[in-house]
Amino acid sequence: MRRRAPCRPWFRRGDRVSRLCWTAAARWDQLSPEAWKEYQADKRSRRGARAGLLVTVKIQGGSEGAEKSVLDSPAPLKGKPIEPKPVVHALDRVQSNETYEAEFVTIAPRGPDGSLRGPDNGLLISLEPKRNGPPFLLLAADITAVTDNVTRGTIDLRLLNNDLGGYGSELRTDLRIGFLTEASTEYYRLLREDGLFVQPHAGLLRQPVYVFHNQDRIAERLQQNAGGGLDFGRTYSSHAQLAGEWRYEQIRWHTQSGTDLRPDLSGTAQSGVLHYSYNSLTRDQLAPHGMLFDIAGGALFHAVGSENAPVLRVSTIHSIYLSERNRLTFSFAANTYFRRNVADPLRSTLGGPMRLSASSIDEYRGTDDGLVRAAYLRRIAPLPEQLGSGVYLATGYEAGEVWSPERPAFLRQDGLLSLVAATPLGSITLGGAVGDAGRRKIFFTFGRLF
Repeated sequence: MRRRAPCRPWFRRGDRVSRLCWTAAARWDQLSPEAWKEYQADKRSRRGARAGLLVTVKIQGGSEGAEKSVLDSPAPLKGKPIEPKPVVHALDRVQSNETYEAEFVTIAPRGPDGSLRGPDNGLLISLEPKRNGPPFLLLAADITAVTDNVTRGTIDLRLLNNDLGGYGSELRTDLRIGFLTEASTEYYRLLREDGLFVQPHAGLLRQPVYVFHNQDRIAERLQQNAGGGLDFGRTYSSHAQLAGEWRYEQIRWHTQSGTDLRPDLSGTAQSGVLHYSYNSLTRDQLAPHGMLFDIAGGALFHAVGSENAPVLRVSTIHSIYLSERNRLTFSFAANTYFRRNVADPLRSTLGGPMRLSASSIDEYRGTDDGLVRAAYLRRIAPLPEQLGSGVYLATGYEAGEVWSPERPAFLRQDGLLSLVAATPLGSITLGGAVGDAGRRKIFFTFGRLF
């Protein structure tokens, strides 16, 4: 068999490169069939053999807790063929903690003399601490503008310190400045590897509150809350958590301008609830798919201007991935004190973009409310990867009911149409809504990432 090595024609015949090409070509011409077969066999012998079934997993680097997490993650893959994609997916758990980066190679069994025995049947996983943290500082903005309403904007900062005090623990501190001022901190302390945790937290909030009557703003109040609490429970997986939660706070609720014929308040409030949350929504910034179910039930007691009351909060989101360009989302939320009379600063609110979009922000305040939403999103234009996932056209229907001791229950409905873009800095929404009782709004939002 005759094979000729390529030689670039623009080299002069007498230079060194041309002589080397000529020599290589001559050598290829001189290969005998037996030599060519030997060359091919040598080439095949240097190719890596296909990995076999997973038997062993070894870890190097990382804390004791991180090693345990990594050993548990690939456990379901044992006895199955070693494939890159399932292994990478199994390592998402430790990498999502934002403390380590994980890499792996396959390894083969060795005999007593150190020689390789059979195909690769093991994984060697290396954990390297991230160079840029922890701690991590996140910075974002949150803006909401609605016609005939006050524009709200904040600068949001979050400081995350992962694995503080042990693997899986986290100290999180938030600060929001602008339309309102809010500062809070919480420490999630993992007590056992099975997910048992304790979480103390504290915070303060200072914000203006606008009171409406028949779409007219009649008063402005200042709400101030300061307090803390303790959560104790168990995280069952990356999707589910159950906890008992206790809250204590000092409340001030004072009129700044106008009048709503309601008294000013100053005092304390306590609550205790059992809280369960399941969240399988994907991390897509816009139109994720999966399900969120969140429920908390308990009691409010020793609250200023209020009678003791049972409390129940439920919310659920179900997002359906129809295709790369089409999504459906359904959501329901309800808050109730079972029609007990509790003070205004402890009540829930409805109104504003995606919360009865044809109404003013927090226009309705009551002790019992419910909101149903259905939306269809279609991607109408892609964006460069660096700028986001695309531009969507969203249309939806919203219906909300509110009850308070001062007035009977009433229902508000509206339809909305908007353009939504997911960008590296947040979600941008520009749209409008038309509702019953003569309500119409054009709105703009710029959503933070966290």
